[in-house]
Amino acid sequence: MSGPGRRLPASLAWMPWWLSVTLAIASYLALKHLAPSLAFSAGLGHLAGILPQAAPLAAIGFLLLAAIQLYEGDDSRPEEPPEEQDDRIEDEDGPNRPA
Repeated sequence: MSGPGRRLPASLAWMPWWLSVTLAIASYLALKHLAPSLAFSAGLGHLAGILPQAAPLAAIGFLLLAAIQLYEGDDSRPEEPPEEQDDRIEDEDGPNRPA
């Protein structure tokens, strides 16, 4: 498990987050619907029952990767805590203290 200061490996960091979401959808559909029929026709009937059960696990893995990529790519997060705001009111005469 990676700590708060760790980054994604370079092999995964190049992918945009939306590609990971697309891969999650594609892997779910492939493992749930396509792979069992291919396994059965290849004579691997025992895998035909296991592959649909692995579909949600593969999709969750890609969705977690997408969340990490989206969070690390978010540049709108402030790096430092915001400065304390003063309770002064600015008008055309300059800063004034509230009454």
